Amino acid sequence: MRLERLAQALDRVRQHARSDAPKLDRLAVRRKGALVVVDVGQVLYFEVKDELVWAITRDDRYALDMSLTEIESRVGPEFFRSHRSVLVRVSAIAAIEPTGAGASDIVIDHPEAPRVSLARERTKALKEIIPVLG
Repeated sequence: MRLERLAQALDRVRQHARSDAPKLDRLAVRRKGALVVVDVGQVLYFEVKDELVWAITRDDRYALDMSLTEIESRVGPEFFRSHRSVLVRVSAIAAIEPTGAGASDIVIDHPEAPRVSLARERTKALKEIIPVLG
């Protein structure tokens, strides 16, 4: 119960932070000496891997110079923090598959069907966004 209350408190803080920070619509990322502009609307999910934050689109991956927490505070409610290392676009969720011991993976709607982690304590919050029927 304690973890659930902590998750709820963190959700409230994140919602408050989102309302104060300017919304992030586009990202400028370095690529071969040039700046490439990426529309946040094309991002399926953000993921921390090897100490870098990556923005993953249907066609490419972009290394970012921002923390996942900073990104989360600047994108809209169309993104959901499924795990400490993942921020996923809700509309890009194709399936939620149990992996055992109460944990699950989110399958992304992408030709390669990548999977990202869904922390046990975040499952209830996701079910409030995407109701489970039946």
